[in-house]
Amino acid sequence: MVHLCVSDIVECRDCLLLSQCGTGCRAIAKKVGGTIVAKDPYACQQAPFLKNVVPSLFKKYGFTLKMSGKCSEFSVTEQEAV
Repeated sequence: MVHLCVSDIVECRDCLLLSQCGTGCRAIAKKVGGTIVAKDPYACQQAPFLKNVVPSLFKKYGFTLKMSGKCSEFSVTEQEAV
């Protein structure tokens, strides 16, 4: 098992939208970028929507959204294709 932190995704470290996407999907990053520490380009496209649209919809319908303090790291198990 590989333990990664959000800061291990170098291209995402200084992104203003990092708290919305959390670096995206590691499976997509591996498929598109060749490694689990690559940038997920689709997360970059979705993060503005998550930042600008979703909170107002939550508020409109009476939902609250809380980000866990543990969102700064994640574990990944990488298996080689058979």
